[in-house]
Amino acid sequence: MKVEWIDWKLFNPLDAYNPQKKRLILNPAFLEKIWKPDVFFYEIVEVKEPSLMAKHRTLLFSPGSGYFSYSLRLVISKLTRD
Repeated sequence: MKVEWIDWKLFNPLDAYNPQKKRLILNPAFLEKIWKPDVFFYEIVEVKEPSLMAKHRTLLFSPGSGYFSYSLRLVISKLTRD
């Protein structure tokens, strides 16, 4: 699953479209300190994270633009259908 959003409090219009700026790879534990959108799945009974030795999570941040990209691996085990 991949979730992308712009945090407008971190947006800097003078620096937002600077191609010299590189994306930063942040520790996913940083998610607890920032605002993030709520994600909701319709008609799903169970969602699990795979049990691996290391969790597969990536958090990218683009300074100036306030752009965040968060990806993680999920297993959706059951979908309900009418």
